[in-house]
Amino acid sequence: MKPVGIDYHSKKGYQLIHQCLKCGTVKRNKIAEDTEQPDRILRFLTDWHP
Repeated sequence: MKPVGIDYHSKKGYQLIHQCLKCGTVKRNKIAEDTEQPDRILRFLTDWHP
């Protein structure tokens, strides 16, 4: 799975969109908002180009 995008849903919050490298299936995962563990989401957002 590789990250291919990000989306915002009013009830679910931010979601990271992944696509399977083997079959192409796309899945969404909620992004934790209240975490103390460092995240790479900011790096993804700055490096990602649609």
